[in-house]
Amino acid sequence: MTLKTVFLGNPSFSLPVLEELYQNDSIDLIAVYGSPDKPSGRGKKITSPPTITYAKKNNIKVFQQDSINKDDEFISFCDREKPDLFIVLAFSHFLSEKILSIPKSGCFNIHTSLLPKYRGSSPIHYALLNGDKTTGVSIQKMVKKMDAGDIAHSIECLIESDEDYLTLSDKLSTLSKKAISEFIHLFKNNTIKYVKQNETNVTFAPLIKKVDGHITFRESANEILNKIKAYKAWPGTYFSVDEKSYKFFDVEISEDINLPPGKIKITKTNLYIGTSDKTLSILSMQPPGKPLMKTASFINGYKFQSQEVSS
Repeated sequence: MTLKTVFLGNPSFSLPVLEELYQNDSIDLIAVYGSPDKPSGRGKKITSPPTITYAKKNNIKVFQQDSINKDDEFISFCDREKPDLFIVLAFSHFLSEKILSIPKSGCFNIHTSLLPKYRGSSPIHYALLNGDKTTGVSIQKMVKKMDAGDIAHSIECLIESDEDYLTLSDKLSTLSKKAISEFIHLFKNNTIKYVKQNETNVTFAPLIKKVDGHITFRESANEILNKIKAYKAWPGTYFSVDEKSYKFFDVEISEDINLPPGKIKITKTNLYIGTSDKTLSILSMQPPGKPLMKTASFINGYKFQSQEVSS
């Protein structure tokens, strides 16, 4: 007997899990739910979420609405089909109690941290921001309270010293596929051992905002390095001089220069900025409206009036 399953998710990050559900002999993937198509890219071409594109390609029924909670067509579909499971990953919709109660065996969310650490929308960012050495994937049985359900399965992994948001996301996306495969096996064999989350250990990972990428260099060098890793995909890291913002991506700690926090020193080929404890050498920069360039090239074409980063 196969488990009638609906997958809820949107980005390409979710595709390995969706592929596992589609290919797993124990799963009957009856539908995929994603957000509506929207304009994307410079040409503003109307584009489906990657999960919806995959579902259509494989002739899986799709649903797309701004709110699943008000989607009468989907609710009627579930009344007829009586799904066993909802599997959720990077869906970005809040599920009402009515929706949570639809599948006979429950809704299960795949979360990219070892819960109860980093509940919320940005667990990968915060693991990097805090310089964590490990993270992982948790599958929790969903309840009304965000990310607070009992843990059905989890897998831990290392965060390498050179890991950034892009590489860690890829690792956790692949790990999520492994986790859901193991979860299905445990579920089918009725061997899941649910673990309640310890509320005293809860930490949160709220939504990242564009302003979070603004660096004043009043932080320590390691804190700035962690921000560069965490914000690699978005919003990036940038500093302001002379009322203009400059993105920067690659830095290294300078052992030879010692500057106060936010102070700038420019040589023929290098740009240095002081932090609260060490000095950083900025290796690449992106001026407003220009492509990314090596700092040596930037120095040849641009000059700062100020010798200090704006707060």
